[in-house]
Amino acid sequence: MQPTSTHYFYAENWPARIWLAVTTVSAGVGAVWLCEPTTVALSDWAFVLLLPVVLAIALATGYFMGILFGTVVIGPLYYHRAVENGAPFKEGDRVMILVGPHRNRVTRVYSLWQHDSVRVELGDKEMPDFSDVFGPTQLLLQGRRESL
Repeated sequence: MQPTSTHYFYAENWPARIWLAVTTVSAGVGAVWLCEPTTVALSDWAFVLLLPVVLAIALATGYFMGILFGTVVIGPLYYHRAVENGAPFKEGDRVMILVGPHRNRVTRVYSLWQHDSVRVELGDKEMPDFSDVFGPTQLLLQGRRESL
């Protein structure tokens, strides 16, 4: 199977990045809008000092709310993409790596890892520092291991 731009889009984590950016910026814009920064308000030194504090709190709240609700909204999208990519992967499956320095390299899954992640054969250098661990949206199935 050849990878499409959608495969790379999910593999490089763009849906989560966009979601967090939108929720964070929306919270910040909403906070500034609610503070109504008119020219009269901006002439008050207390308002000028408190506006950045309110903005920082709103941005942090938006970011963490994005994480909280992102699991409900973005999680199923990632799960669907992982299934489309061939997950759950098993030992012996041939997969194509979609991200990082080994992008588009076809290799073999040699071990299952945490939370549907797997380790793939890249070499002795990657093994000790765990840079051979990939999530299910970062791999694309090329062939299943032959059953015995």
